[in-house]
Amino acid sequence: MRLYYLIAVYFLYQLSVFSQDKVVALHPAVGDTIEFTEKKMYFLFPEIEDTDFNNGQIFTGKNGFYLVCGTKSSKIIHNIDPVAFNQYRLNIEKLYAYYISSTNADTLNISTNELKSLSAVPHINLINAEMLENLPKESRRYQYLKNEAEKLGLWGEDKENYIKTSGYIELFSTKKKK
Repeated sequence: MRLYYLIAVYFLYQLSVFSQDKVVALHPAVGDTIEFTEKKMYFLFPEIEDTDFNNGQIFTGKNGFYLVCGTKSSKIIHNIDPVAFNQYRLNIEKLYAYYISSTNADTLNISTNELKSLSAVPHINLINAEMLENLPKESRRYQYLKNEAEKLGLWGEDKENYIKTSGYIELFSTKKKK
């Protein structure tokens, strides 16, 4: 009888181990527990308020990914879309590579005397008086063409092309062959 009891307890334990959801490491740089500083550094989970996030772990289950956020007083569970999960991984990968490359020391060595001589370089005006005079006119023209393009229902690249061509746009119609 005791042997049956031990076997039953063993199978129940194995069943409970297999039914538990597994912790997923979002990225090796972050690990399996995401801290608040990592959330801010890698721009993770923008839909979760900073006040509601102290740390978190991502689990995978039957219904996909979910995040268990530990706050100061409780734990909150948020579902994570698989597409968003992959986007978070990609963001971490890109930002991690950037942070690693930006830690290299700056190789520019300029003495204070050279800096003083650089400050003596004359200032170059990028806009002359004629351009400054035409600026209000060009601004009004741009706004007018932008409004006209929106009235015509043009958006994106079509709208920009309409503005760049000064409001002239060709509409092509194709003749159907019989």
